[in-house]
Amino acid sequence: MTIDFYQFRDEIKKAIYRRLEQIEFENPNDLAWLFFALSDEEKENNPSFKSKFENMIKWIESSDSLDYERNLTSYGLVTYILGENDKKKLEFREKIINNLNLIRQNPMNRFSIYNNPELLYGVILGLGEEFDEDLRNFLVENANKKKVTGSLNRRLLFEIILFELKTIELLTKNYNDLNEIDEVISFIWLNERYLKNKIPNIFDIDLWNKLYLLKDNFSLNLNDEDEYVLSTFSLVILYKSLKSFLKSPNPKTLYNLLPLESKIKLVTKDLFYKGEYLLSVTEASKELEVLIKEKSRKNKYGRILIKEAFEVIDPTTSKPILVFNNYSDIFEIKEHDCLTKIIIALFEIFRNPPSHFPKYFLSNNPYEAIEQIILFNYIYRRIYEKNI
Repeated sequence: MTIDFYQFRDEIKKAIYRRLEQIEFENPNDLAWLFFALSDEEKENNPSFKSKFENMIKWIESSDSLDYERNLTSYGLVTYILGENDKKKLEFREKIINNLNLIRQNPMNRFSIYNNPELLYGVILGLGEEFDEDLRNFLVENANKKKVTGSLNRRLLFEIILFELKTIELLTKNYNDLNEIDEVISFIWLNERYLKNKIPNIFDIDLWNKLYLLKDNFSLNLNDEDEYVLSTFSLVILYKSLKSFLKSPNPKTLYNLLPLESKIKLVTKDLFYKGEYLLSVTEASKELEVLIKEKSRKNKYGRILIKEAFEVIDPTTSKPILVFNNYSDIFEIKEHDCLTKIIIALFEIFRNPPSHFPKYFLSNNPYEAIEQIILFNYIYRRIYEKNI
């Protein structure tokens, strides 16, 4: 299965804009999450976004914005979005800290913000790194207690809170049984925001493929009454995760999405997974050479093999032994000749590189290796399909 991540991202972004038009200040937290989703791309360049966000700030500054403690989430998210030099950022942050300290003095019940990781996470995003050590210790202790009970998604979100508070760098629990869409999205967010750059390829499961398999089980439309509607929080962290993935995709996940020929995949996958990227490209080139030998019945190597298989005309067919197309008109002959030159170039660079090539010429970069494997795969497929 091949996922079009760009199309999927655009679908999610459109859903976010639809909700931005539908949701009013009666639901300030959802509105704040939507601002959080778009803040790094629209805050300065989109007049409509800027106007709506300014109205959000005015609401936060109003006397009734903290009538409910859950509204602290919108405080936290707006504070996170504000620029570091904005005077309101410090003012809002102090108000958040004061209210969190007041709330923890009261007996904690199931409606407390400290019991709801989705609400609490939004608040903590706005706190930044420097705040009261006593409050930080309380938040850490609270999350450690809460992450062992409740639904899988609830436990995951408390784990995410601990990552945001920078108290852990590795998962402390094993999360294998991800079956619900919100659980998968939370785990993807955990990976993209907190784990990807520290421990690449940490998960055995392919999270993105798992998500895509569940894609038809939920709706992005708030007015859909027949399907499970994705919460605004899940919608937002999914969008941010997609943006993160597209900016710097996990090499293994990217490799898994390649529609490779079975034999190319067989010889490259294990090496690629071990981080032997250059060797995986070399093995792809060897497999292409094996195919050319088999199809042409020529036991030669390198440039000589290519010339005899693709350039020497067979007098019985008026075509080369191996062809990329029907070789029936000037355009097809031109394409054949150009593809032959590409094979020669690929073999000289990757199959038999001259000893005087500088070390940096052949990269062990995973993204370049993927591009190179795709090149070999393309040539392999064209030869295989036309010379069965």
